[in-house]
Amino acid sequence: MSKSLYFIALLALIFVGCNQSDFKEDQRSKGTVAILGTLDCSVQIELENGDLLLPQNWTDFKLVSGDEVEIDYRIIGENNRCGGSNCLLTNVSVIKNASLEAPDYIDLYVSNYDSLKNDPVTVSKAYIEDDKLIVELSYGGGCTEHSINLVRVHGWCATPPIPPPSFQIRHDANNDDCEAWISKTYQFDISRLQEGNESPVKISFSASGYGDDYFHTNLIYNYE
Repeated sequence: MSKSLYFIALLALIFVGCNQSDFKEDQRSKGTVAILGTLDCSVQIELENGDLLLPQNWTDFKLVSGDEVEIDYRIIGENNRCGGSNCLLTNVSVIKNASLEAPDYIDLYVSNYDSLKNDPVTVSKAYIEDDKLIVELSYGGGCTEHSINLVRVHGWCATPPIPPPSFQIRHDANNDDCEAWISKTYQFDISRLQEGNESPVKISFSASGYGDDYFHTNLIYNYE
């Protein structure tokens, strides 16, 4: 009897040891952020393999729904109250927000004004932070890869008074006929405006929306 109990206890130790070793291993993966706002599962990151991560230290990072991220993380437990058995509690040590990489803007002139498509988007917010113009927007799709660019449209008239720099979002949906509503945040480097302009620089920003919708705002870019 004592041998049987000893054998069962040994198996239990081996099982627990395996689980603990799995939880201690640092991992790296890519995924998409979802902000749910619920008590137990306020922020999830869905990995490419379908697993759901529940970062316990998510407030350390500035994230919005739809952000595509690459993270280093460690599994510290499980949570089965968030819609599936693969909800894993994690501590995140490093996060790279692929959605917030900051490409340069593209210059458009009379000669190449129509070189980029202008499919509609819905802009919810546009603002400047440091040397970046950050745009939170949405569009319909889900079946093809979409291309989002920031362009500077150079005017036809160079005589004073010269209007402020004019920026637009150019969206190429690649003929995506799907209707899922995709929300993402994009960031663009506008530091080239420092060439030939004195701080602060007033800029015009616009985007073509759905139907008759049209987004426009004026922003102020300050730099040292």
